[in-house]
Amino acid sequence: MTVRTVCSEVLGEDPGFRKSCLKSVLGAFRSCFWAPAAHLKKEEVKMDCSVENCALVHGISSVKLTNLTNSKQVYDTLHLRSQPIACNSHCCCGSLVSGQSGARPPGSARPPQEMLQQAKEFLEQYYVSRKSETLEEYFKRWEEIKAEVEKFSIYNLTSEELAFGAKLAWRNASRCIGRIQWRNLEVQDARHVQTTGEMYEALCHHLEYATNGGSLRSMITIFPPRRNGQEDFRLWNPQLLNYAGYFQADGSVVGDPANVQFTRVCQRLGWNGKGGRFDILPWIVSAPGEGPKVYEVPEELILRVKLEHPCFEWFEEMGLEWYAVPAVANMLFDCGGMEFPAAPFNGWYMSSEIGARDLCDPHRYNITEEVALKMGLDTTSPTTLWKDRVLVEINISVLYSYQKQNVTIVDHHTAAQTFMKHMENEQKQRGGCPADWVWIVPPISSSVTPVFHQEMLNYILKPSYEYQEKAWKEFDWKQISNVVLKYKFASVAKALWFYSFLMAKVRMNKIRAKILYASETGKAEMFARRLGRLLENSFNTTVICMEDYNIEDLTQESLFIVVCSTFGSGDPPHNGKCFWRLLSKLKKEDVASLSHVKFGVFALGSSQYPAFCNFGKNVDQTLVSLRAERLLTMGLGDDLRGQEQTFNKWVKELYKVACNSYNLTVADNFSRIFLESANKWDKDQFRTIAVEGIVHDLCPDLTIVHNKNIQPCRVLSRVRLQPKYSERQTILVRLNTEKATNFTYEPGDHLGVFPVNPSSVVNRIIAFMDPFERLEENIIKVETLVDGSWQQYNRLPPCTIRTALSRYLDITTPPAPTLLEQLASTAEDKCDQDRLKQLCEDVEEYESWKMFKYPSLADVLEQFPSTHVSAAFILTQIPLLQPRYYSISSAPKAKENEIHLTVSLVKFCTEDGKGPRRFGVCTSYLDSLPGHDVYCFIRSTQTFRMPTDRSLPIIMIGAGSGIAPFRSFWQQRELELKEQGNTDIKNQKMPTSFGEMVLFFGCWKSGVDTIYEYELSSLVDKGILHKVYYAFSTQPGKEKKYVQDVLKEEFQLVIRLLSESGHVYVCGNAVMANDIRKALKIILRSSQSEEEDSEEHFERLLAENRYHEDVFGVLHPHHKKKL
Repeated sequence: MTVRTVCSEVLGEDPGFRKSCLKSVLGAFRSCFWAPAAHLKKEEVKMDCSVENCALVHGISSVKLTNLTNSKQVYDTLHLRSQPIACNSHCCCGSLVSGQSGARPPGSARPPQEMLQQAKEFLEQYYVSRKSETLEEYFKRWEEIKAEVEKFSIYNLTSEELAFGAKLAWRNASRCIGRIQWRNLEVQDARHVQTTGEMYEALCHHLEYATNGGSLRSMITIFPPRRNGQEDFRLWNPQLLNYAGYFQADGSVVGDPANVQFTRVCQRLGWNGKGGRFDILPWIVSAPGEGPKVYEVPEELILRVKLEHPCFEWFEEMGLEWYAVPAVANMLFDCGGMEFPAAPFNGWYMSSEIGARDLCDPHRYNITEEVALKMGLDTTSPTTLWKDRVLVEINISVLYSYQKQNVTIVDHHTAAQTFMKHMENEQKQRGGCPADWVWIVPPISSSVTPVFHQEMLNYILKPSYEYQEKAWKEFDWKQISNVVLKYKFASVAKALWFYSFLMAKVRMNKIRAKILYASETGKAEMFARRLGRLLENSFNTTVICMEDYNIEDLTQESLFIVVCSTFGSGDPPHNGKCFWRLLSKLKKEDVASLSHVKFGVFALGSSQYPAFCNFGKNVDQTLVSLRAERLLTMGLGDDLRGQEQTFNKWVKELYKVACNSYNLTVADNFSRIFLESANKWDKDQFRTIAVEGIVHDLCPDLTIVHNKNIQPCRVLSRVRLQPKYSERQTILVRLNTEKATNFTYEPGDHLGVFPVNPSSVVNRIIAFMDPFERLEENIIKVETLVDGSWQQYNRLPPCTIRTALSRYLDITTPPAPTLLEQLASTAEDKCDQDRLKQLCEDVEEYESWKMFKYPSLADVLEQFPSTHVSAAFILTQIPLLQPRYYSISSAPKAKENEIHLTVSLVKFCTEDGKGPRRFGVCTSYLDSLPGHDVYCFIRSTQTFRMPTDRSLPIIMIGAGSGIAPFRSFWQQRELELKEQGNTDIKNQKMPTSFGEMVLFFGCWKSGVDTIYEYELSSLVDKGILHKVYYAFSTQPGKEKKYVQDVLKEEFQLVIRLLSESGHVYVCGNAVMANDIRKALKIILRSSQSEEEDSEEHFERLLAENRYHEDVFGVLHPHHKKKL
């Protein structure tokens, strides 16, 4: 809302009276430079702008800001003029590098109405600042702007307006600490230029004028604005002056790693650098109709500062330098609705920008350790504070060198003090000062600067400088016929960050190998790291999680290996979803060729699932479609049949094939290297130390270990849903979530629950430990030997051995062959050694032993009593205890602060049903817990959600505890009906806004295993559920009938609901889910004229996201029953 609009609404429509009042309003607020209230927008502050509630009449709301040093408080009202920001009610985006606002995408100027709105707001600011202007001049200028926009969809700012806007944009820049100089900004108006040559001349003048022989001057050059139907004028460089970064074949960088990407752009356009450490990059500028042109920066315009130190003579010998003028070149100037994509501007350096960031950041020049060694500092431990001491000395060097050569620079303490003065001035003049604390606080000695202790408010004011997409990413490269892009322009920041820590190692002649992993349980990561230890003997190897991988790096890979598991119904694990989405996008766009990339894929899964290893298969096929070269047939590791042995065999073959492919010599001892690095327990590599003063808090500790948002929930009750005499037992667990924060979910989501191992098993393992290690009151931590010194091993937090065995480690799952191999190395009896090695090497023997015994770690120790397990062995080698996932059985608003689970108690007997009884570690835990806290988290299942269009039919198919998610569905439907006022629709027709809901439910016996029977009956009576179809597999005197059989009997209903765009939801074990797929295809076949159409129809259901599965595995064959 503008000042003029306020006067219109508050003071009426009489033009003369309004002009008089507007003049009074403008005059009243001139002392504040402009009136914040004059620009309030209804939709932003939800303010009723009637006379009774007008902000001008009744005042403005404010935010209190406190200085924690002197307790001084001020009230910010300027923020009420803020533009919308990127933050939302769930998270703050202020720490993102991209900031809280952003430039509009290229291609066209703002729509006329939006442009006029911003032009009016800017014009009012301009005329309020010019006390000599009359109101008539304001209205005259406003009419001129409106006429120009109406005719040309754009208008021209006067030179005075442009200069005012540029200075004001600097004043509004919340991330700049040096804004106290905003009035001194010099403006070079270059809106007249038409060619890249003219742009080059303007840039030369800018650099010469700004440098001023070392007495730097703040300056901005503004090129023509964005226009409809015309390419933007752009300066492609990040800054006017930047050092090149030359990416080497071995992964190293000569020069500035931050500029590798832009250096590659320059090289693609024909520039050839000298390959030095401090080569200034050329200017790349583009103008409408010309495309990008490369111009060398005249050396005589570049003021370089050679770095030396007042005390260390060797510092000068390092050959370091930096340039004098820091000029941001790639931001967009947004003023009065007009956008200027090319507007480079400069101030001068704060010393810590060079000394702490440019020279010492790990992804930049990273000279920290090199300087530390020259200073004789101990770099083996962070406790010596060697990094802090180095940063101070480098900053001293920067200040000393710039001052010695009479080049303008400011230290971070002075900059912070002047900013506090600026903030005080702004508070008096404008009622506030936008400030981003994260950027204002210096990167060194932060807490001894005054800005550290000052509360700040971050918001966006116009005019402004905005981030925008890199010019070379927006440019249509097909316009340049003589430039062939061999690769997609890719960011190498993460690879460079990794490499910067390995610069001291001799890896210069090795081919790069990238190993990606994605896993729900951690097994794929374990396999990937094991593979990495083998490949690093011949390759420059990096192991990285898929969610941390930059997909744009793919075009620069040489050897690329993927180790991944499959989740649910063939989906990627959670940490592989983003990678898969981006990889699929590359395939769809067909813009990347990976013909130079050689790859291999090893997929982990369980053959009991219909989509066995589906994610790995999809990755393999997609890489082939992108023309990458497959080195070796994809490995398929079956959890039910020798997964580790299969992996070991595949890895050895991969290593040989990869070495031969790159003409490398295969190490004669590579098999021994691999097996030793993977399976041998080195007791001298680890040690345990007792620690004191540690207080346990399981929730944050589990959060760190598993990297998930884990929250405490208290068990309110557990109710058995079947009679005691039933062979199966299912319980309803009610959890209270009052203590949990950010614990939101939707129907269909899962709850991940961390169980506690049975104390009986824990006690048996502790009994095998040495007596002095059994002291349960001792809190211990693990240290590992790295390069001759002991460092903390951060796999688990310091804790007692009982806590580790109870809470963190998986001691009930049968040990994998790797663990058996490690135990064999500790066995003193030869018979124990031979038997353990046999189990490791013979897949058939291992699987038979595992299925027959299903042994826990305690069982293995008792079967092989000569093995020895120390505390260090337990804490470093036993796999982590993984969460168990359960479908949530309640709608979010059904019961306030409650989550319900429907859980089948797992129990079975080993040794073909004749051996000891086993219990599910988590289900038995939940069955014994009223009144205790359970640690859990929400796992979102985007593929198992109710249709957004509630009018579509829903077919729910479940067996046993597979009914769990459907309870959340029908509760959600009942709540939605109540919200519409349909509190009881008994004997009434379902509102047309809701589709039919039918349930097919399979269980053992009627009246015994028909859980939620009364709840379902009531829902059918109310019309919320249209019908429930039961299938009983062990009903006395009746033929066995499974849920898929009943589904086929009701084929006409299924066909009708599918024809109405219905959705099918299946929840149950993998065997049942596979049978449902087969039954549905038979039903679809009966509705088609040709047999092959049923497969196509089913695939279409999948493609349209109308067939949903929530599938779980079978714990043990003796527990497997059809329903």
